[in-house]
Amino acid sequence: LVSADANMLGRNRDVSAASFDDQIFKFNTAYQLSDDTLLYATFAEGFRAGGANSYPVGTCAFCGPHNILTNHPDTATNYEIGIKGRVSDALQYAVSVYRIDWDDIQFETAAASTSPIIVNGGTARSQGAELELLWAPAAGTMVTAGYSYTNAELTQDVRLPVGGQLAPGAGFKGNRLPGVSEHQFSGSFDQRWSMTGGRALLLNLNAAYRSDFPNRLSPRAADYRLFDGFWTVNASFGVELSENLQVLLYGRNLTDEKGISAYANPTFTGAGGAKPPPEYRSESLRRPRTLGLRVAWQF
Repeated sequence: LVSADANMLGRNRDVSAASFDDQIFKFNTAYQLSDDTLLYATFAEGFRAGGANSYPVGTCAFCGPHNILTNHPDTATNYEIGIKGRVSDALQYAVSVYRIDWDDIQFETAAASTSPIIVNGGTARSQGAELELLWAPAAGTMVTAGYSYTNAELTQDVRLPVGGQLAPGAGFKGNRLPGVSEHQFSGSFDQRWSMTGGRALLLNLNAAYRSDFPNRLSPRAADYRLFDGFWTVNASFGVELSENLQVLLYGRNLTDEKGISAYANPTFTGAGGAKPPPEYRSESLRRPRTLGLRVAWQF
């Protein structure tokens, strides 16, 4: 039976309004320790506005509660200190440590109707260190290297809306934040050989690595995956024919790494308890090995 003011599929229109305003601050200071060394510190705040969700509201099996039709802002507070400078004319460096506190996290989940919604909950912290080096040992030669360590995890349980209430389930204190690798490395080598007539040969090699990372807040999620770390290697070689014209052969992802970065495995149940077929599952991959020729003209 359906009452006069109800709908077995839920109301398709409801009204909920919210307004958001805040002020954020940023402070930066630096001190020149010497002609070749700079010490700096930064404090910065971030604010992301809330929004609206769309799903059936009412008492039907697929309906959700009225109180999550809107989601609220989340905020971040960033602290960073660092030092940068040069050891010699050939070697430069930059080192920093940082911490980011994230409050009232906005995260995506699904309503009872399986509609994607954004809700708030929990706190997180991301902290780590970064190192960058630039070395130019000879004219036409440049080597760069970078490394970062990041510890990003929930500092409070994230709770899911269930029957109009908030219940544990989206993530628990200590869970890693999705999409964040603990270790990342990048490096490059550039060489320019000058020739007569204003021409030059150009070589570039670069590589980047990221360690494993999860795709969901909680290992209990039905489609949780811990993606393997992977390398990406690129190269190019060519000639600079004039100040305006370059012709380069290039290769991207030379090792043809699969590099999975996202995964979707629908968990809905159809008529008679049928599960989604395997072809409904999807993975986001890096572009496969690509070779090409690039001609660049600078006006």
